[in-house]
Amino acid sequence: MSVDVNSLKAVIKVASDNYWCWPWKTFIVNTTFTVNLLWKVVSPFLHAQTKAKIELTKNPNTEEMIQWINPTQLEKKFGG
Repeated sequence: MSVDVNSLKAVIKVASDNYWCWPWKTFIVNTTFTVNLLWKVVSPFLHAQTKAKIELTKNPNTEEMIQWINPTQLEKKFGG
C-alpha cells in the first residue's frame, strides 16, 4: 500500500488547523506497536496543541485520566 505523503500532510494540516480545540484530551490505552509507529509518523505534522491533547500509553496513568474524565465513566481497571 502506498500513501502519498503530500496528501497525508494536507489532510493532517486541515484537521489540525480546524479541529485543534476539540476534544480537550484523548487517551488511547493499551496501544499496539502499529499504533505507536503510526503516531510517530503522523505526530510531527500535527499542531503542538493537538499533540498535547493526545496521550498514547500501554499502561494507563489513572490519576491523570481521572483529572480529565469523570470516574463514573471509566472502567474499574482504570480507576472508575
